[in-house]
Amino acid sequence: MTNIENDMWYWYHNVSEPYYHIQLTIKYRKSLFNDKLEKIILKTLKGFKERYAIEIYHIGFDKNYIHLLCKFLPEYSGGQVIRLIKSITSRRIFKQAPEIK
Repeated sequence: MTNIENDMWYWYHNVSEPYYHIQLTIKYRKSLFNDKLEKIILKTLKGFKERYAIEIYHIGFDKNYIHLLCKFLPEYSGGQVIRLIKSITSRRIFKQAPEIK
């Protein structure tokens, strides 16, 4: 039904190549990112394509926000993808780096 191995994604009755630029900001714009947190986030986002059909092409870190360039199937809305990314990465960060809380 879904073929996401190529650059063009074939899904049911359509062919799509939608790219989305998402910027996620830390609460209160605190400067929290360091090498440890960046590694945790990169490791977490690695398996999103296989599990959720969300392919993340580029990730850019700044002191208080992340830029993501991603592609996902039309079965998800932008808000659903953002909620999914934020909930899974925050859960993993708080588990592996509890000093952040």
